[in-house]
Amino acid sequence: MDNDLRYAPPKSTALVEHPGGWDGEYVRLRTPGEMPCRCITCGSDAGLSTRTTKLGYINPLWYLTFFLSLLVLAIVYLVAVKRAVVRYSACADCAAKLERWSTTSKILAGLLLGSLVGCFVPGLPEIALMTLAWIAGLSLVGYLFAAAFSRPKMRVAKINNGVFFIGGLKAAYRRQLSADPKDLRF
Repeated sequence: MDNDLRYAPPKSTALVEHPGGWDGEYVRLRTPGEMPCRCITCGSDAGLSTRTTKLGYINPLWYLTFFLSLLVLAIVYLVAVKRAVVRYSACADCAAKLERWSTTSKILAGLLLGSLVGCFVPGLPEIALMTLAWIAGLSLVGYLFAAAFSRPKMRVAKINNGVFFIGGLKAAYRRQLSADPKDLRF
């Protein structure tokens, strides 16, 4: 007797394939996806809070449109970017550091913008405002560089059949994933 039904829908491999996992270099997941329950910065598993971020990916060959025009590049980027929604965890200490960097950079950006706008208001001392703008601008640039080196740099390295390969993870996080076999598939 034949077990294949004539009008049955085709068999799906979506439930058989399990795209999420750790392959030693990248975390693989479909969007919206969730990273393993480890702190993204230090790799600990105690006192975690969940955060969500959007990561964008565009094929690097599209950046060659820069030679045509910046406007063409901007339009191509807006059309061709693929977004991955990723939920990750951070411990209380690392979350406080991330918030501190974010708050400090927002304050410095506001100070810079306010002093630059104040330069165009008649009656205010221009020298003091320009000095304040320079100090705030240089401090903002310094803080942004420091934040760039201290924060996790999650990025989409590549996409294969709808599976996002997330790279740029901190060494402590990668060590915890490699050491704990229950985190290899999620």
